Amino acid sequence: MRHKVVIKGQHYGKRTAPGWNDRIAASAKHPQAGGKMEKEFVNIFAYEIRYQLRRLKIKRPVRIIYTFHEPDLRRDVGNIAYVSKPFEDALQITGVLENDNQSWIKEQRFIAGEVDKKNPRIEIVIEEIDEDMESLPFIDEYDDRK
Repeated sequence: MRHKVVIKGQHYGKRTAPGWNDRIAASAKHPQAGGKMEKEFVNIFAYEIRYQLRRLKIKRPVRIIYTFHEPDLRRDVGNIAYVSKPFEDALQITGVLENDNQSWIKEQRFIAGEVDKKNPRIEIVIEEIDEDMESLPFIDEYDDRK
């Protein structure tokens, strides 16, 4: 079964969320600033998860596909992929997943979606993995650039 969460809006300047470089820069300014920024985004993501997934409880391992629709092409996907940490923490905090460790989150994929200046967003698909599906590769149907 698949579930989708869309994080819309500009919560971090003109971007939907901070990247790894932003986390490092915040920590360089003050030792606790990076953690404070991360906690803020865990709360934003937890709100969206509660609103969009409404009391969902997943009882088996998952793969998560992140598609980033940035307002421009300035950031690389590896930098933006930092968003997975606060999002997965939010999945655990909201009770959607029992834990966010490797036993529960088996696979991740990061896709650079279309540039969208008017509606920057992160589309996140959470797919429950059946025992017989665990060894299957990702399917390209998540890539909406086609």
